[in-house]
Amino acid sequence: MVDIHDRRPVTLSPELAREWLDPGTPKERAEQLVLLEGEPTEAFEWFKVDRAIGNVRNQVPALIQPFSDGD
Repeated sequence: MVDIHDRRPVTLSPELAREWLDPGTPKERAEQLVLLEGEPTEAFEWFKVDRAIGNVRNQVPALIQPFSDGD
């Protein structure tokens, strides 16, 4: 396993994910996969979310809705 920032999601294609999870993959290659071959941030649609989403005790469906704070 390679240490990546705990708040930095890495999205890999299924093929690359299998390679990353393979115990035989060299550490250098695993680092290359997560640092250089993951989907770029531009591939995602980003939404502001309520701060309540950071608490695991909050389990309401409304938390996955886009948040509007009046911006």
